[in-house]
Amino acid sequence: MSIDEVPLEEKDVRNIFAAFKRYQEKARFVYALRLLAPRFTFARKILEQDAAVIRNWIRMEVDKRLQSHLEKTGENQEERLDLLHCLKEAYDPVTDTRFSVDELVDQICTLFLAGHETSASGLTSASWLVALDQESQDCFREEATTHDITSAQAVMKNMRFGTALF
Repeated sequence: MSIDEVPLEEKDVRNIFAAFKRYQEKARFVYALRLLAPRFTFARKILEQDAAVIRNWIRMEVDKRLQSHLEKTGENQEERLDLLHCLKEAYDPVTDTRFSVDELVDQICTLFLAGHETSASGLTSASWLVALDQESQDCFREEATTHDITSAQAVMKNMRFGTALF
């Protein structure tokens, strides 16, 4: 079994899941705090401990994969085409530089954490902003009530204000 095929250890799954759950629970508070008091710089620190658990695991796995790749150099093995490989091979055509290992880890962490939080924080922020603006609420309500709500997807296609809002 190659390193690419090794399943997650149960303890790793439990630790990552618990850290991610704590991160998500705290994120709601942190995002609301950032909206209410954007100058509070400590808000990010609230998430750092749980994010570090995930980041450290991702760093360990990236290091293993990169080491495995180095050990296979010269062997006639087919390269696995996945996200890490694509990020590792990407380069800036202006500077002709590639991601450092820390930057690779940053990219993967961003995809992992932000991929889960983007929709939730976007909807939370939009809902909060609409709640603060009566005119937007009225426009959104009027637009929503003029459509037959048999298909949410069809309604959203016709809701220009609602689509622009979100």
